[in-house]
Amino acid sequence: MTRSLLTAEADYWRGTASRAWAEGHRRTDRAFGSLGLAVLDRVKPAAGESVLDIGCGSGHSVLELARRVGAEGRVLGADIGDAPVAQARARVAAAGLAQASLVCADVAAHPFPAAGFDLAFSQLGVMFFGDSVAALANVHRALKPGGRIGFGVFRTAKENPWPAAPMATLRDLLPPTAPPAPDGPGMFSWSDPARVRALLGAAGFSDVAMTPVDLPLVFAAEGGVPEAVDFALQVGPLTRAPGDVLDRHGAEIRERLARYFESFATPEGVVLPGAFWIIEARA
Repeated sequence: MTRSLLTAEADYWRGTASRAWAEGHRRTDRAFGSLGLAVLDRVKPAAGESVLDIGCGSGHSVLELARRVGAEGRVLGADIGDAPVAQARARVAAAGLAQASLVCADVAAHPFPAAGFDLAFSQLGVMFFGDSVAALANVHRALKPGGRIGFGVFRTAKENPWPAAPMATLRDLLPPTAPPAPDGPGMFSWSDPARVRALLGAAGFSDVAMTPVDLPLVFAAEGGVPEAVDFALQVGPLTRAPGDVLDRHGAEIRERLARYFESFATPEGVVLPGAFWIIEARA
């Protein structure tokens, strides 16, 4: 993978994407927070443990981890985007959880304390590593011997209607894009169990277990279809589209997205199926 590609991915998550996740953290908490809770219920962080939260975003999982490890534990949330880290810090301060702290850092290179953590957790944060083996090796060094990981990632695009299906309805309005490299970062880059096991093994992990879970993605509640459209424009692959595309075709894009999301409207809101892996392993 070229350095330019790695730099571009890092810049994306430091810029537009991270600002959108910070500004829309209530929506992202609602849509994806159930995955984080499912992972935590599997790995069971205990009172007094030290936890590294990888790609912590705007702090939903940091708050939950801090509550579970208690005042005697410690949680360090790490994210490459300064906007979500700032949002997470504000939320942690408001909750009065002194056992939680945040760092704006590239997990692949940050000098975490060696053997400093019992658990490394991530909710949709590891699929975008530029160099997965290097990042995982750094996480491995940060874990105590026998420490564990609990990651939640997407399964295949075919199993997750969002975002591929709505993007397909807009294909003629968007510039052509090259398919992601098989070994490159992306939403579905950890969907293949064989690849995941190879990556973790190369970084020194063992006892890898992958459990499939299906969870609803609540794209909108009381805001209905218009809110789901806003959410799709705020988070996901459309944020990578050139700005002039949205300027020129904004009304048409919104109309097509609305037609798509109408088929998922329920009395509880706009709810799409989500298919995930919960990944566990030992250092």
